[in-house]
Parts: sequence; structure tokens; C-alpha cells
Amino acid sequence: MSAAKLRTRLPYDGQGFAAPMDARFARLRARGAARFWRKVPWVLRGPAIAATRIGWVAAAYWRVQAFLRAAEIDDRAARRLLGDCLATGAQPDEAYVWREVFGGPHPLPRRSAHLVLASLGEPRAHRRLANREATDALLAHGGLATPLTHAIVRRGGIVDLSRVLSGPLFVRPRHSLGGRDSFAIDSADAARAAALARDDDFLMQEHLRADARLSDLAAGGAAPVLHLTTAREPGSAPFLYSAFLAVPVPNEPRDFRRSHLRVPIDLVSGVLREGLWFAEPGRRFAHAWWNGAPLAGRRVTGFAEAVAAARRAMGLLPGLALVSWEVIVAPRGPVILGGDAGGDWILTCLGADPGPLVDLLERWSDWSDAKSA
Repeated sequence: MSAAKLRTRLPYDGQGFAAPMDARFARLRARGAARFWRKVPWVLRGPAIAATRIGWVAAAYWRVQAFLRAAEIDDRAARRLLGDCLATGAQPDEAYVWREVFGGPHPLPRRSAHLVLASLGEPRAHRRLANREATDALLAHGGLATPLTHAIVRRGGIVDLSRVLSGPLFVRPRHSLGGRDSFAIDSADAARAAALARDDDFLMQEHLRADARLSDLAAGGAAPVLHLTTAREPGSAPFLYSAFLAVPVPNEPRDFRRSHLRVPIDLVSGVLREGLWFAEPGRRFAHAWWNGAPLAGRRVTGFAEAVAAARRAMGLLPGLALVSWEVIVAPRGPVILGGDAGGDWILTCLGADPGPLVDLLERWSDWSDAKSA
């Protein structure tokens, strides 16, 4: 791995300079960090931890400066943001959004959440979910709809698009989670497809359209995507923990803060609440501002069917505590793009109470420790 890529993973153990005030988060994060450092020979751990902390000071400073060039926040908020990043190990975008939406320092930033959740449950189930080809096969075998795959290009292989239908395609690396690192290309764009094959196998799949009743929430050919987080107690049936609809915002860069308007959904009725745009996290949106499409009070087409599909998908992976599924309600019904067991705590908890989920993860931690003892 290159030095540049290593720097992007700081802080490697997900830890900042301060433990969370909530002892439950502190225990979970310490467990995830300890699991990471066990991979390093014990004689090197002390120096490696010290180097990681020093590296994080520099990385946090430069990342906050880069964030401030794109975000309009005052000097006091900027100083607080740097303090939050140093204390928690959070990246600037997630530290800023968490404080603005939930209040206080981020208790479980992405890197730490990944280490914590990867340590819970069955390693084989985690590996399967991270392999999109294997996940699609598992879901299809369980009778669940996944995107139609036109071709699979192996790493380093020759890209032949002559047998692929003309028009837009959805390209997905084989080894990543949910819709992460996926994007649309045209079937004529062989050069871009060939570049992808240098890094990983990739799947060339159908470009899904939204159901006509959701078409006013699509933009630039991108459909709105349901994010359905399912969870379970060890050995128990899965349940729906949280849900929101990610609505693509036209003419915005594809980044965490600006690319989507995220609209929490009432789990019982399937009705949308007011939406949040993380570029302006203090505002709430009852309508899409670019075309006036209604949000708050609107019943999501296909929500009940999508939830049933997500719960069935979770049932096929009994060794996992928590999976966030991405689902497009297409003309033929709900289609599962994939699932993420690594977790982004902001997206997982959007519109929900984080407290019960933290307790559940602690019980999984006890269960995993007992099973490995």
C-alpha cells in the first residue's frame, strides 16, 4: 500500500485523544482499537501508536483546513471542529455534521465504527457481504431482486463491451460495501471501464430507473435510494432499526455533505419526514427546493415491500449484528444494491434513537467474546 493511501486511513485505530463521555461507546471503541493493534507485533505497538497519534495531529489539521475552504462556517465553529476531530478521530465532514444534527462530539466516527462492527459476529459473513458478486448470488438464491449483471470484468482482464447493450450502465467494484464507489458510465466508454480493471474486479450492471411514482425525486438519471438499517439480537430474527430516502441533488458534487438530501422515514407508516441536507445541516426541507417535489408527509412507494426484502436479506446473514441495505424501488419492485455492515453512524442513526442500538452492540460484543473464548 502506498504512503499516500496509508495517510488517508489515519487514525488507523479510529481513536482520537479523548474517550467518549458515554462509557458504552468508550468500551466499544477500545475493543475495536485493540483488535486492530493485535495485528502489529507487540514490540512495535507502542511506537506505532505514538506515531499514529502524531500523524493524526497533522492529518486532522490539514483535513480541517481543506474542509474550511469548501464550507462556510465562522472562526469559532472552525476551532471547535479541529478540537472535535483531534478528540474523537472523526473526519471533518462527519464531525461537523454530527455536531450540527445530533449535538456534541461524534461518539463513533467511520473508522472506529468499521473496526467495532467488523469485530462483531461471524467473519465469514462480513467477507461475503463485502464481496458484491457473492452477495448478489446469495440474495438471488434467496429469491430477492438484485441488479441485472451484464458482465464481470476480472482485475487486469480485457474489457469487451461489444456484448453489452448500448446505453448507460452501473459500474460497481466487486470488493466494496453498499453503493460505495459505484457510478454510471455509458456502454461506449471502454477506456474508463478498462481503467477500473486495474484495481479490482468490477460488475457492469443495469442502470436502474426509479418507479414512475418516485420519478420527481430522481435527478440526472440517478434514482432515489432507500437506506434501510436492519439489526438483530444474537440468535434472533432481524428487525428494521432506521430508514431514510437519499434523494440526489442535481448539479452538486458527489460528496457526503452535498450529493443527497436525506429524508428520514417513519418506520410504521412509511411516510417521509422533513429532509436534511448536510451542506446546511441546520435547515429542514419539506420540499425539494430545485423542483418543488413534496417530501414531508409523503408516503414512500414500495416501502413495505422494500423493508420485507431487507429483512429477508438480513435473514440470509445470521452472523451479522447490523447491516444497512441500499434499495431502489424500480418499476419491477424493490431491487437491493447491496449492504454495508461497516456502518456510518450518522446514516445509521438518522431519524432514530442511537441509545438502544449501542446497547445491542454491547450485547453482541459480549456474545462475540464468549464465542471466541
